[in-house]
Amino acid sequence: MPDERLPIHEVRAAFDASVEQARRGGRGARIVLSAPTGTGKSTEVPRWFPGSVLVVEPRRVACRSLAARVASLQGVELGAEIGYAVRDDVRRGPRTRLLFATPGMVLNDFGAYESFESVVLDEFHERRLDVDLLLALYREETKADLLVMSATLQAERLAQALGATLLEATSRAFPVRVEYLPGREPLPERGGLEVRVREALKRAESLAGDILVFLPGKAEIAAIGAECRDLGYQLVELHGGLSLEHQARVFEPSERRKLILATNVAETSLTIPGVGVVIDSGLVRRTRYHAGRGFLSLAPIASDSAEQRAGRAGRTGPGVAFRLWSPAAVLEALTPPEIRRESLVPLVLTSAALGRRVEDLQFVDTPAEHALDSARAELEQLGALDATGQVTRVGCELAGLPLDPALGRLIVEARGRDAFDDVVDLVAALATGRRLVREVTDFSSELEAGDYSDACVLIRAVRKGRAKRHGLDPQALAEARQNARRLRRAFGRAELPPPEHADDPSGEAVGRIALQADHRAGYVARRRKRSISWSSGGTEVELGRESVVSRLLAGPDHLHPEALVVFETRALGVPGVGGRANRIIATCAQRASLRDLFVAGLGREQVTKPSLDERGHVRAVVQRVHAGKCLGESETTPSGEQLVDALCALVLRGTVFRGVAERSELRSRQWALVAQLSKLPAGPLEGFSVDPPPPYVDWLRERIATLGVSQPADWQLLDATDLELPVLPPEIAPLLEREFPLSLHLGDARYRVNYDLSRKQVILEATSGHPKKPPPANYLPRFHGLRVFVEAGGTLHRVR
Repeated sequence: MPDERLPIHEVRAAFDASVEQARRGGRGARIVLSAPTGTGKSTEVPRWFPGSVLVVEPRRVACRSLAARVASLQGVELGAEIGYAVRDDVRRGPRTRLLFATPGMVLNDFGAYESFESVVLDEFHERRLDVDLLLALYREETKADLLVMSATLQAERLAQALGATLLEATSRAFPVRVEYLPGREPLPERGGLEVRVREALKRAESLAGDILVFLPGKAEIAAIGAECRDLGYQLVELHGGLSLEHQARVFEPSERRKLILATNVAETSLTIPGVGVVIDSGLVRRTRYHAGRGFLSLAPIASDSAEQRAGRAGRTGPGVAFRLWSPAAVLEALTPPEIRRESLVPLVLTSAALGRRVEDLQFVDTPAEHALDSARAELEQLGALDATGQVTRVGCELAGLPLDPALGRLIVEARGRDAFDDVVDLVAALATGRRLVREVTDFSSELEAGDYSDACVLIRAVRKGRAKRHGLDPQALAEARQNARRLRRAFGRAELPPPEHADDPSGEAVGRIALQADHRAGYVARRRKRSISWSSGGTEVELGRESVVSRLLAGPDHLHPEALVVFETRALGVPGVGGRANRIIATCAQRASLRDLFVAGLGREQVTKPSLDERGHVRAVVQRVHAGKCLGESETTPSGEQLVDALCALVLRGTVFRGVAERSELRSRQWALVAQLSKLPAGPLEGFSVDPPPPYVDWLRERIATLGVSQPADWQLLDATDLELPVLPPEIAPLLEREFPLSLHLGDARYRVNYDLSRKQVILEATSGHPKKPPPANYLPRFHGLRVFVEAGGTLHRVR
């Protein structure tokens, strides 16, 4: 039953009027609702709509908890009239009228959710990519009602953009006193977090109410939980990886005072009763991207999030918020939308899989063109988009996987291969986004097995690792195994076997799959004095010290690997902040050879050392080059494009058709000069319509291809004039030579003539003779309309 005492009911009449008016007009209502957390908007408002309702909740915790709460209020069984849909957990039936679903579930099967008569986008202020995309898609659906609501939101701007009715509800919040407990730096920081939390807990001993601690992730929750286990609190964890039953513990009464350790899922999505104290780390774990690869990093929250977190302490009475940073810290005012700060790879991929172009959709904040271009380039590299931007079969598969596209690409590539289970378990470990191996122990060799492969270490850890024995992070290990079980079930594979029956992985096979999935996974060594970095053709990376491969670098030079297969990189440092440089670290790699990269098809073929054999046929050495390193070469009789490249080189160096290149280069300069002079007003060449040819090397390559040269002996059918740039028209050539030459011979001196028509000047540069004085002005061409300078005696003289 609805709770009429909740503040949200003050907007009920306006809400009903807006829906009724829109439906009388034969269209869906458009409403923006701004209401603080605790007003009841998430549990009450969706029930106000007549007919079927889809509520999109960004977080799995909130999705399941809200569905359970609404089912309880309605007095119905969860999964019948009220249901939810989150990854690996769907509870809905044919009679489900109100469904709570995460954005990923809706986007992965968009057609199955189009029949709902009303759509609610909750917690829109988080401005996630997937929710922004859903708004762009649903705002085109004129028949369905669309409600966008949030606790903190630039509501007027959004309502204006959507042409929507704006409704605002007020809260019954109590005052919250804010105290600061800074670390060494003004901004929120991870260092010393456990100490500051304990200090805040000490100060909270005399205060009323349960304690809610905001932490950036599960690793911090585990660390703080271990620190506080002896303090007498009822410890409760709250994050997205928990089951519905575990999440429900946060709402259960307790004889002891609760200490709730939560991620920012508790910031706005859920109202937790009885909280009187908030301890805010000021940190959030966000995905950052480098070269299209995502990695999790810690970042300070924005001021709007800090206010929202503090407000959780004032729902049932006056409260206190301890902020673990300095009052002098300057935070961002608003949490920036992901569409402005993160990779747009997921946005572009999902849109393409739905048959839509991002450019054709209306977003609240328009994505930057350069970010879209970068995302398309990344997806083309992964084979998810073709050259026209259309989604491929691989792209459709990637869009349906709950994984970062780079990790999903490994699984797609491994389909049908013997090493598929190895890849699945590796991806399961990498998908945690956390360091699984914390330290080297006496038993590390059990996981390393001497193959110098971090990938194999992770696979063995998932299959038979023991946290204490092998120095593994227990939380990361549990999450990796949970991922492995979920992925194995999704692909119909056998469950994880007992450790004693676990198969040993094939690093060689996994490496081949990684290289074929993405050629950028292949890195070659760059040796600079005593240091070694690694390049795949873009930003160079360093090998992480925790990598087992790094131990090879501590030995003799002959043991140093010449190449790597890199499965994961992370960035360290922030450019321009505190003088630190941005460093990219390879955290999961395995040794490889140049031959491995060659066999996997990496690199581009380059024609070198062209020559003519005794029959006059073109021969050449073809090298496969990756990141500037030759992976292998072979002597061949080239044909097709390789023949064109080889013949071009032979012409340019004068091996065949001697003198053609020199004459053509001169004519190329003449054509370019005429094109510029024709634009000078009142000049002798004004009005000439000139379309200069491209640079000679480009013209030559196109010319050879146009003439149909495709076999090694074909060049012998050509004449020198076939490969020469055309001469200037007869009405122009004498004029140019007389008034605007490209070179001059005066006395014993030769000059190269350099034109700078943007400055309306010409400079004669001595190339031989070394004159001490410039020649008389009347000895020089007219150079109509240009200032004339001459280099002589090491000085530039103006002579006209």
